[in-house]
Amino acid sequence: MIHMITFLDKCRLLFYPFLLLVVSLTMVLLGLFFLDHLLAKILFFCISFYFFLLSIQLGGTFPSKVRSLRLLIRKNISIFHEDSFSDYMRAPCGRQVVKLALRKLRRSEDYLELKRKYPLTVFWFEKRKTRIVFYKTS
Repeated sequence: MIHMITFLDKCRLLFYPFLLLVVSLTMVLLGLFFLDHLLAKILFFCISFYFFLLSIQLGGTFPSKVRSLRLLIRKNISIFHEDSFSDYMRAPCGRQVVKLALRKLRRSEDYLELKRKYPLTVFWFEKRKTRIVFYKTS
């Protein structure tokens, strides 16, 4: 079935939070064993704590990513609507969801066109609209 989200798909969605968690723990170990100065250790621990909190925050968005993935697949399974991906292409985590949705829909080649149409910029000074989406659970 094309629209089923597998365990591997869920692992792909958790890859970046897990990577940040590994970086955080590696920095703690490096700080403990290889740094002699107290200020350097404190700095390393502060940075690693920031990465740890960031990984927890990104991991907390996992249920939302799964819902978004299901929504994109459901909207585009019969007819491809390019505009339905526009909101997700504005953030790196959303792009990850778009890549996975396109792969599930067997339209991976369309990602390059979406990437060109919705470029990701570091400094985004454009006015954004806040959008609230209600998901009906069954």
